[in-house]
Amino acid sequence: MTKGWHFKGSAIQVGQIGHGRQTNSIDSHSGMHAMLDKAHIAVKGGFRQLLTLPDGTQWSSAGRANTNDQVPFVMKIDVSSTQGIGLGTTGWAKLMDINHAGGASVWSVDGDANGNMIVSYEGCSGYNESASEQTGCINYLTKLLDTDGSEVWKNPIPVGLSSCRVVTGGSFFCGWTMTSGTVDFGNSVTVASVASTVGIVKFNNDGVAQWAKSTASTCARALPH
Repeated sequence: MTKGWHFKGSAIQVGQIGHGRQTNSIDSHSGMHAMLDKAHIAVKGGFRQLLTLPDGTQWSSAGRANTNDQVPFVMKIDVSSTQGIGLGTTGWAKLMDINHAGGASVWSVDGDANGNMIVSYEGCSGYNESASEQTGCINYLTKLLDTDGSEVWKNPIPVGLSSCRVVTGGSFFCGWTMTSGTVDFGNSVTVASVASTVGIVKFNNDGVAQWAKSTASTCARALPH
């Protein structure tokens, strides 16, 4: 190991890690990807209570209407730096529930050759505390600027997309588990769902759908839909 980045949380895990309600986590399965610029790692995770980032910045989950779910974040880690993010680096971190009072869930992160980040996520406008239920939820694709994580564009999408991967030139491909009905991605790109099948959609650098189709049958691990 050449470098490590420490995230210190205040919450104490109840029960076994990986089972039940999680306090702080980084998605090591689908939430850590080398960006195509070969200088950064795109990361997604979540926390409860307090979280101290590698540069000393401290986040708090206090004051949020949704106390049931983790506060989601994405991060662009500068692999040349022992600090990873913040002053003196080309890395940054961003809370993804900003402008989503009911909370958010991040499905996928990846980065292009210019250091911009592509994020697929769900954002909810409200939270019903008595039912422990998010309301007004919409799926989005967004491109976050290489320098500070501000939004270059953000587009609503009809389904939650997982495992979005950027290719040379800036285009990217995403997958989802099909259920039923016709899915309309705009730009005259529609696809008829085939139940229990993986759908694949291609977007250009501006997040405009190019084509979509059904592919192979799903395995035991489902994608968001």
